[in-house]
Amino acid sequence: MMDLTEFMNPTPYAVPQETSLPRVFKLFRALGLRHLVVVDNENRVVGLVTRKDLARYHLGKHGLEELQLAQM
Repeated sequence: MMDLTEFMNPTPYAVPQETSLPRVFKLFRALGLRHLVVVDNENRVVGLVTRKDLARYHLGKHGLEELQLAQM
């Protein structure tokens, strides 16, 4: 078994699950984040948002179909 402790962030950024998507976008941009932990009211981890998640959402919202067709 490998010990990954040295690669782990002991204090990751976390947001409540009620945080708005615009706020999440702002945090990613302002802090240069690659991921963001989502917690419930009891501070238990309920999810994780990554840059890739936001990129997928952004492309879907702004016409991913058109983008894919334009690349063919």
